[in-house]
Amino acid sequence: MLIDSHCHLNDPKFDEDYNTVAGSLKENGLRFIICNSEDIKTSEKAIEIASAYNEIFAAIGFHPHNAKDFKDEYAEFFKTNSKNPKVVAIGEIGLDYYYDLSPRDIQKEVLKKQLKIAHEAELPVIFHLRDAKEDFLKILEENRHLLTNGGVVHSFSDDIETAKRIMALGLFIGINGTVTFKNFKRDDVIAALPLDRILLETDSPYLSPEPYRGHRNEPKNVRLVAEAIARIKNIAACEVIEQTGKNVLAVFFKMKGAK
Repeated sequence: MLIDSHCHLNDPKFDEDYNTVAGSLKENGLRFIICNSEDIKTSEKAIEIASAYNEIFAAIGFHPHNAKDFKDEYAEFFKTNSKNPKVVAIGEIGLDYYYDLSPRDIQKEVLKKQLKIAHEAELPVIFHLRDAKEDFLKILEENRHLLTNGGVVHSFSDDIETAKRIMALGLFIGINGTVTFKNFKRDDVIAALPLDRILLETDSPYLSPEPYRGHRNEPKNVRLVAEAIARIKNIAACEVIEQTGKNVLAVFFKMKGAK
């Protein structure tokens, strides 16, 4: 079961043809995709897209880039819409100290607020993490009681010790097109990660895998991620696809039974 657990059909780069991309998921071998969000506007768009297609589900949340714009009254929006059967997670949320588009203290506070929202909504969380490992893990480890519904750290590119700390929290690891890059230096991490803790993703329209770097990424390219992981682990791609598909349904339990 081929599933793209993290993409952004609600991104402006898909404005002109997201319906075409969404309509071709089946013919490209995809069973499901999860459309992630960055703020209120993209959360609304994700729900709209997911509501129109059986193969698409939505995650709603405030990206750390936009944390400075988060208002406490938005919590009600997320709580209300989390009840929608097509909304399967709160995400993507987290910390990003690489760009620092929002002050770090605000990023941390908004992360904590959304952890509480996810806990109360009984939904898993999709996490964004970049150059903020220690603060991120400290917050999650101190708020372990809010992680009872699990989740995933998407676009993982750190070392195996960090992965172990993440998995110890009951979270999964999201791997995308970076695994195909010529300068990718984490083959040892991919080799060491248990297959039953990995989710496939594209993060499209970003991070296009080889040989499509420089072009807009699309959910169909998630197959290339599976093939790259299979090569590193020296197993069949179909084994990666089958197990990671099961993993997605284990994490995002509201997708179980979807047609």
